[in-house]
Amino acid sequence: MPNIEWREAPTDVWLRCFQISEKEQQPFYKALGELIVHFQANSKDYISFVPERFVDFENRLLAAVIIADYGDDLIVDIPAETLTTGPRIRVAGSEKNDILVYR
Repeated sequence: MPNIEWREAPTDVWLRCFQISEKEQQPFYKALGELIVHFQANSKDYISFVPERFVDFENRLLAAVIIADYGDDLIVDIPAETLTTGPRIRVAGSEKNDILVYR
């Protein structure tokens, strides 16, 4: 099992989303200012309610930060918890070039 190497200076990235719900479809949007984002990482599907300021709606991107290296994989923080895990996800090395965009 690889060791986690925490980065002294986290790296800002965008995480590609396969769907971001339209504001008009979300009755709670006006009250909370959050969008529903769907993305995949490490071959798993995730859903999160994310404040609008962290989402590039046009390009379907979610703000994220690489905080550590885990062997060939990366540990990434997103700005809100997912429905299945917390705000920290693992991105497999084999898919990091497909789902991460460096800012």
